[in-house]
Amino acid sequence: MKYLLYLAFLLFIGCKNSTDKNEIIRNQVVTDKDIYEIVNFVVREQDSLLRKDGIKNNPYKYIIDRDAEPLLDKRDSVCIHKLDTIFSKEDLIFINAQIQNRKNFKFTGKFINSKKVLYREVLDSIMKESAKTNYQKHPRKIYEEIFGSDMFYTIGLPVFSKDKNTVLVKFGGDGSGFIAVYKRINNRWKFCYYVTNWIA
Repeated sequence: MKYLLYLAFLLFIGCKNSTDKNEIIRNQVVTDKDIYEIVNFVVREQDSLLRKDGIKNNPYKYIIDRDAEPLLDKRDSVCIHKLDTIFSKEDLIFINAQIQNRKNFKFTGKFINSKKVLYREVLDSIMKESAKTNYQKHPRKIYEEIFGSDMFYTIGLPVFSKDKNTVLVKFGGDGSGFIAVYKRINNRWKFCYYVTNWIA
């Protein structure tokens, strides 16, 4: 009975102030716009770092439509422990829901500002072609025969805290990469820190 009264109270408050209700709903649903906003920010940031390193002709022309690997490997207990310190229990439930609801999510070119989208199936077919030669013809050689020296970024599905002011992004390019935390401060995304990084 107490639960029903509480629910009725919430409905009353919701009807009384629809603006607040819409704000709550907006903050609890991750939209494609939210995803592409952070993806385009991270891509711009990485391109900017290349320019700062003196690379005038950016070799990264593509972004893969989807990451074939999970956001975190279950064996990586250090990273998983870090997530517990970054996100609340509610956030982690919300993140898990995002991953489950977007299992088949793919990036589309019309929303990526400065890169063309390269389909994962193309890379898979290159690997199969290399396997036919018992890997005597290296996958990279086959890739370069098709795409030349143009390279690609790989970005996993970004996952957000419940208030959508903190996001976890997995990013890779040519054998190195990272998982990083970004925070929205004064309505702008800012890099905070790396959860992990790697060099293949």
